[in-house]
Amino acid sequence: AKAASSPTARLFAARAPEAIRIDLARAKHTRGFIRERHRLLMGRPGVLWARFTVPRAGLWQVWVQGEVMRALHVAVDGHPLGSLAGQLDGNSLVANTMTPLTLRLSRGAHRVSLTRGGFSLAAGDGTTSVLDGIFLTPAGARGHTSLALSTAARWRSLCGAQADWVELLSA
Repeated sequence: AKAASSPTARLFAARAPEAIRIDLARAKHTRGFIRERHRLLMGRPGVLWARFTVPRAGLWQVWVQGEVMRALHVAVDGHPLGSLAGQLDGNSLVANTMTPLTLRLSRGAHRVSLTRGGFSLAAGDGTTSVLDGIFLTPAGARGHTSLALSTAARWRSLCGAQADWVELLSA
């Protein structure tokens, strides 16, 4: 309490980058994919597709969260973006976030699709893929965390902004 009332006390906040979350509950998919709470279990070949809107044109990164062995082929607006495979990090509380795929998008509505193909006899290829989330962030500096600084007395200036953490530092 003493540090917060000091005229030299400062608040630092790590502002989270803008993120566009794709609602898996509203995503369409072929039969054989099963919803389990907020996740999607993909045990068979099939396709998931979902619509999303970006507020401005530019470079964006598509992030996929989950666990996959068999390749998931990612496309946006029908254009192949890349594949993700062999990703088993994370756990039931903290989902694995795979390496992002970068693309240039125009402002407005778009459609992402994830395709899970047929299987082979390769090790782990018959396992069920788990999709926990899909989201986009701006690529480059806009997609990174930025620091905000305020005096402790002006703490309200940080309200309304999403932050990963806030720290009070005294002189």
